Amino acid sequence: MLLFFYSCFLYLLQPWIWLIFWRRCRRNVLYRQFWRERIGLQFLSKSDVWVHCVSLGEAKVIIPTLLALFDQYPSLIFYVTCSSPSARALIEKKLGHHVSFGYLPFDFYFCMRRFIEQLQPKICLIVEREWWPNMLGILERKKIPVVLCNARLSESSLRQYYPWRWFMRSVLSAFTEVLVQAQQDKKRLEKLGIPSTRMLVTGSVKYDLEIEKAVIDEAISWRNQWVDRPVWVAGSVHASEFNAILSVHQKLLQKHENALLVIAPRHPERFELCAKRIELKNLKMAKRSLKNHVHDSIQVLLVDTIGELLLFYGTADVVFIGGSLVEYGGHNPIEAAALSVPCLIGPYHENFVEICAKLHEKKGLSYIGDAIELYQHVLFYFTTPEVARNHGVAGLDVVTANQGATLVQYNTIASYLAEL
Repeated sequence: MLLFFYSCFLYLLQPWIWLIFWRRCRRNVLYRQFWRERIGLQFLSKSDVWVHCVSLGEAKVIIPTLLALFDQYPSLIFYVTCSSPSARALIEKKLGHHVSFGYLPFDFYFCMRRFIEQLQPKICLIVEREWWPNMLGILERKKIPVVLCNARLSESSLRQYYPWRWFMRSVLSAFTEVLVQAQQDKKRLEKLGIPSTRMLVTGSVKYDLEIEKAVIDEAISWRNQWVDRPVWVAGSVHASEFNAILSVHQKLLQKHENALLVIAPRHPERFELCAKRIELKNLKMAKRSLKNHVHDSIQVLLVDTIGELLLFYGTADVVFIGGSLVEYGGHNPIEAAALSVPCLIGPYHENFVEICAKLHEKKGLSYIGDAIELYQHVLFYFTTPEVARNHGVAGLDVVTANQGATLVQYNTIASYLAEL
């Protein structure tokens, strides 16, 4: 009955849902592609295992586990869904030879039912936090096991869900097993109605990052070109942070006239907006997409490409993690820490509280309250390179010490697949 009312409410919201999606399509033309998949009108073959990873970060998390599962269970048919063009591109690049893939339909009941009835999965693996009520309700009614991998729930998200816990309890009952990142996540999920007996604390799979040697070699090559320049990287930056970061760089140039900012917007549809903001600040810019030479007079390198943030993290003296000066929740600092680079993160990092706390405890990460403190910390690392190196090594030690969750996740999932 609850799902019936949810579906009715969702249909009433259709005009707004389509308006939001239309605006997204205007900003990023890639969202206009494969639109039939968004409404469940694609034609699918039966698959044994359905894997859903909503965006690029979740796709990165599950790919190593999937590659190992392909080797162990070559006869099983996998189908992978996502919701963003960047995740789709990564899935095609890394898994395209092994799986079929597509976009997850909107959670309208008839779209989702048609999709699942065509796919007929024997098990569904969901990465981190995709709790679509109709999707989970249909899977539960069909008695299809659902495993939630690398699950997390921030305190702010709990506050949003808690008033609706009577509804969330029925939605989350679809999960057969939940693999959670930390004990705190487990406690929060219990408050929403998931029994502790269904949850296993594995640690975060994000620590099990494998950086390809080619990426490290290319980062070293770039850094050798900038050997006499202080470099900082602002990664996964949101549009509302552009001005603050560029203003910080203008102040840094007054102290270090050869300083270089490498800025990577979080969303591809914001690349051009970022370029315009850089021009308005009268900063000399090179664009990565144009393969511009970053000569000594260039003050900002705009990374307007997808999948190269890790490379440029490896060139930095210090990294700022975007989405944290605004109320977005922050992004993953592990990638920078794994490259022995000290990290800075703003006050809004609730999506990665436990990870940030571990890095901060060992000085691999520093908290900053605003743009003024961002300037002060970047300047500090520019003027004390030995401290920057020590803090970077400390961050790498934290990453190494917390690895192993992927193996636990793999073993748990494999135990289900062995029964198919």
